[in-house]
Amino acid sequence: MSNGKCTIELSWQEFKKQMDDLPKPKRETDMLLFRGHVDSSWRLETTLQRALGRVSERNYYCFVRAMRPHLVTCLGDKVPSFPFNPDEYDFSQILYVPPGIEFLTFLRHNKFPSPLLDWTLSPYIAAFFAFEGAPQKFQEDKKVAIFSFKEFSDEGSHMGSDGEPWIHGIGDCIATHKRHYLQQSRYTFCVEKLQNETENFFGDHEKVCEQSQNGQDVLTKYILPWADKKTALRDLDKMNINAYSLFENEESLMESLFNRHYIFKREQKAGHE
Repeated sequence: MSNGKCTIELSWQEFKKQMDDLPKPKRETDMLLFRGHVDSSWRLETTLQRALGRVSERNYYCFVRAMRPHLVTCLGDKVPSFPFNPDEYDFSQILYVPPGIEFLTFLRHNKFPSPLLDWTLSPYIAAFFAFEGAPQKFQEDKKVAIFSFKEFSDEGSHMGSDGEPWIHGIGDCIATHKRHYLQQSRYTFCVEKLQNETENFFGDHEKVCEQSQNGQDVLTKYILPWADKKTALRDLDKMNINAYSLFENEESLMESLFNRHYIFKREQKAGHE
């Protein structure tokens, strides 16, 4: 690994063993974050990147501030406050935590395009999101991906210069959607100051990791065969990691019951024949 990014290909059983053998973190900054992708070819991109490409902080905060009254009208007290006026802020300054983070995470958990990249502290919750969305129809070469990310090195956090993006992590003490706690969520956002620009833009996470040195912003991509899907989901269900435990709504309950009482039992029966 010449930079902060590497790729490892392995089976579900090998992945479980690696995760079980991970050393216990000694401090908060040593904790790894995990994220699952149903397609191993997908890059680490925020929903905002996928929707609009490069966006300035100012434009995004002005946009979501204007959206909030509509959300309050429809959803009432469920919507967190956003006590931040973008017109009064100097966006050439560094924002270590996005203003109104409770509101921004609420938007993210409700699928509104967001500069936040969502992670979990659990490699097994990340594995659920990777395998749960994998296709049912057989595709021999199909693979899923589970990422692990470590922001800090022993020397502390890296800060980007002009033209160089940097990543900030956000912890758990956020009053927002309950899925944040069910899914052991954490978030990162990436910012860069482009040359000759007077404000910051949201940047590219993978670009940071590709340029990383000295154990800072380390990204590991585990690639697993989607053919391990049913075995993985059955193992995860035994850990009480399933759609219902992570979403707690009627649709997720139906999915979890169907898997547990039909799909997994049918597979187990077929394995004994």
